[in-house]
Amino acid sequence: MLFGILWSYIKIIWEKRSSRSSSELNADRKWDTTIYQIFISLGPLIFCFSVGAMMGFSGIFLPQLEAGKGQMKTNGDVQSWIASSAVLSMTFFSLFGGFLMEEVGRRSAHIIPAIPGIAGWLTIYFARNISTILIGRILTGISCGLFAPITSAYIGEITSPSLRPFILGCITLSVTSGTLLCHLVGTFYSWRTTAIFCAIFPTIGGILTFFSEETPTWLFRKDRIEDACAAFSRIRGQSEETEKELEVMLEKHKNGGFRSKPLAEITQDLIAKPELFKPLLVVVLYFVSAQFAGINVVTFYAIDVVKLSLGAKFEKSHVTMLGMDFIRVVTSVIACILLKNLKRRHLVVGGGVGCMGCLLTLSFSNFLSRVTENTLLSVYAPLTALLAYVFFISISLVPLPWCLAGELLPQELKGLASSLLCFFSFTAFFIAVKCAPFLFEFLGAGLTYLVFCGSVLFGTTLCWFFLPETKNKTLEEISDTYSER
Repeated sequence: MLFGILWSYIKIIWEKRSSRSSSELNADRKWDTTIYQIFISLGPLIFCFSVGAMMGFSGIFLPQLEAGKGQMKTNGDVQSWIASSAVLSMTFFSLFGGFLMEEVGRRSAHIIPAIPGIAGWLTIYFARNISTILIGRILTGISCGLFAPITSAYIGEITSPSLRPFILGCITLSVTSGTLLCHLVGTFYSWRTTAIFCAIFPTIGGILTFFSEETPTWLFRKDRIEDACAAFSRIRGQSEETEKELEVMLEKHKNGGFRSKPLAEITQDLIAKPELFKPLLVVVLYFVSAQFAGINVVTFYAIDVVKLSLGAKFEKSHVTMLGMDFIRVVTSVIACILLKNLKRRHLVVGGGVGCMGCLLTLSFSNFLSRVTENTLLSVYAPLTALLAYVFFISISLVPLPWCLAGELLPQELKGLASSLLCFFSFTAFFIAVKCAPFLFEFLGAGLTYLVFCGSVLFGTTLCWFFLPETKNKTLEEISDTYSER
């Protein structure tokens, strides 16, 4: 239905072109290509809802088990495995995602993960014991791991420089929306109903991806020159700017820039060429710092984090969880706009400083709550800081790494670089989620928040010194930033 509405709209605009002036016609063409780029991005973005749902499911599933609604017995260690098992499988299968996108193409590689995704949610729905729940979680993790390296690469290659940061920012918007919807359904319905609801995301994502385009970059890599030029014209339209960009790509192909290389040669290039390993290293380290900043810990253990921050007697934990989800979604929309209009360093520093201030407030409030029962210090201050923390981290450390992955990763090694990035990032993701309960238990909430603060400080400092400005630059221009040219 959505496809039919969008396609009809595009056809109506196309038919009206003949009666327009040349300036109006150019404006219409630009608008048409913008709509088309958004449309072919919808399938991959709907898949990202699955990631948010996978992350948010344990936040509603574990409290329902503890309340006796699941008729299954668990302990703390089993609960941490329920939360982190999906991340573990996502980590290892992200290595195959890069290989898949190079072999079958960016578009087709988005369709394949729908199968384990649907199977995983159905397995959870029909589960009668913890072992089956874990199998379902692992299958959903496999699905997310396979397409995670592909999405930012795909969007980065099909969108124009002016639109690219906005659509890349929508990756985070989709993930946070998936988490919100999962938590919202799980608050009012059982976890089984939530599981069957979440199966909708990989289903719709797979269907919409059938109507998307293969990227010109991959077609050039496979020596399908005519198909690549035709796809580029359909996706980006025709103008002086796009013609020059296509000429650069044709020249790059002529010089062997899109040539597929054996793994040994790729590895050697990655080690020897600064323009290849430097951007990958910056993005990997920024991703890792984002994971240890605690945002996914808050997502996976939402109810527990609220109780640890505000006290076990706090009676509105579910409302606070939904409030944090809502803030994430709204902030993700704001981040999409800011990524399009502001320089990257401004977002890095502004969001990083805000996060550190909130985490310090949470830490000190936790220490002070032990020696005083003042409501302002024990409830209102940490509640405000927790909500503000979600806001600031959703402005910076959540959307920026995905945006930078689509912009900075070297074109020559997109598959390998994307897989390595996701592998290291998801490894940090798994460690953070698996170890968070033990950190809160042995260090206490106050010291754990200081650990998160140190990670934010590291990521902010790293990007201030080593992050190049990518706003409104083509992928080729960004690539040249790290080379001696």
